[in-house]
Amino acid sequence: MNNMVRSVWLGVIFMFISRGGEARRAIPDNNLSYPVLVKLDNKPVASGFYIDNHKSLFFVTAKHVLFKEKNEIKKEGETEFVPRAETALLLSYPAQIEITTPKEIELDLNKLYQNKQMSFHPFQDVAVIKIGDFLDDPQVKTGKRVNFGEGIKVKNTPGDLLTVDINRVKRFEEVLEGNDVFIFGYPTSLGIQSIPQIDYERPLLRKGIIAGKNIKQKTIILDCPVYYGNSGGPVVEVEEENSQLKFRVIGLILQFVPFVEEWFNLKYHISNLQINNSGYSVAIPMDPVLDLIW
Repeated sequence: MNNMVRSVWLGVIFMFISRGGEARRAIPDNNLSYPVLVKLDNKPVASGFYIDNHKSLFFVTAKHVLFKEKNEIKKEGETEFVPRAETALLLSYPAQIEITTPKEIELDLNKLYQNKQMSFHPFQDVAVIKIGDFLDDPQVKTGKRVNFGEGIKVKNTPGDLLTVDINRVKRFEEVLEGNDVFIFGYPTSLGIQSIPQIDYERPLLRKGIIAGKNIKQKTIILDCPVYYGNSGGPVVEVEEENSQLKFRVIGLILQFVPFVEEWFNLKYHISNLQINNSGYSVAIPMDPVLDLIW
């Protein structure tokens, strides 16, 4: 089975307030199609994105989204991890943003795991799935045609699948504190689903800044709140150089930073522990993602 894929070169992009009276977005139009909704056994749980190395197409998300610990211990101090569910449905929107029909890819996780098409980083909460290999088709002028492997079903819908070009991402040491960032994902834990205020099958954006870098943990701290469902979603840094804006994927969302408030009443022996979302979040840089792509 094959389908069309379009990668984004995330290079230098000229941004104008207006041109010919036409309003412009703060980000390139097709960036809206980056996030992928992850459904496990048909339940929405997290976010992710596609990336390609010009040879193959991969799906990227957090390790805890796709894997769980197996009860049996292989060796002392070593835990075996297995797929968290039997199937995963990946839902995203085409590179052509005027097309509103989502792209759907269904994964047989057990088969992909057995075929060694699923892998995770030994130290960072990152996992990738090899979706397929690109075909050399001289008839294709734009985009790329991909041959999807065993255990993968693709619903034939209009438009191209949007991926990130591996050459146009930033590593941890290149990330600049203080720069603006956009995060993309599906925070499905927000609101009350019985009286929905948002469409849970369409992504939401959030804007913040790079607040700092945790050098010891090799993570990026964002001044940007995230919620359950954002895990695995891409983070795009905006960098200005000579009045030009560059948009680069610098990592994926891991978790929010909690604000913990604890108090005690010694007289009545009462205590209370309250944990809230601090508004800061943690992102994993692209380095471990690049380590996993072959």
